[in-house]
Amino acid sequence: MKMKAIVTLPLLALLTLAVDAQEREATGGTAPSADSDRSQIVGHWVAEKTSSSGLGSVWEFKPDGTLTITFGVVANGSYRLEGDTLILPPETSAPGAAPQRIRVRIEGNHLYERYGDSEKEGSYVRIKGGKPGDAAIVGVWKSDMPLPGTKLDEAFKNATFTYTRDGIAKMRAALRSSAGRYDLTNRTYSLDSADLAGARGPGRSKVVTGRFELRDGKLYLTQPGGQTEEVYVRDDFE
Repeated sequence: MKMKAIVTLPLLALLTLAVDAQEREATGGTAPSADSDRSQIVGHWVAEKTSSSGLGSVWEFKPDGTLTITFGVVANGSYRLEGDTLILPPETSAPGAAPQRIRVRIEGNHLYERYGDSEKEGSYVRIKGGKPGDAAIVGVWKSDMPLPGTKLDEAFKNATFTYTRDGIAKMRAALRSSAGRYDLTNRTYSLDSADLAGARGPGRSKVVTGRFELRDGKLYLTQPGGQTEEVYVRDDFE
């Protein structure tokens, strides 16, 4: 997905579009790859390619041998600041489409955004900061605005907005998640898949397994059945 208004398009609308796309597309699960050294696998990994609607998977490998996979909106795009104006790519790819321009102000660990002539501001709280010398906007933010009161409240509440020091803006919003484990020795993973619960009856999850490998700084994972290999890249903010 292009940077389809990573910040300017209301998050509720973006999540709703993603849910609609999820119902239309056969997405399947995704998994990670690992190396003999645990330090090389621990962290967050995101699918190198997302669906046309911006859906993708993020895998978190933890030091204790467990992992969590979240599936949802994965949006990336460039940004730059000119004074108090945040400039993002156009909302559409139409010829002549103008970049998005958003007035911003930062007070301590709070980011406020105003769109066009709107009298209301979007409000975000910093959950992770940058390094000394970084621009004030660099970091990971979450919305602290009131929840919209829909079935997407959980995704809305936990969505993150990241501005990196090299000019990349990211949005991550999980729609569902699964837990599992990984084995560095055998380079395998197992996942308690709620999506496959029907294979064992209502309310009973099914354990699915696959393989993973780290090559050239990327994570390659083979889905259950060994038919499909997918590529993941690091998604940690440092």
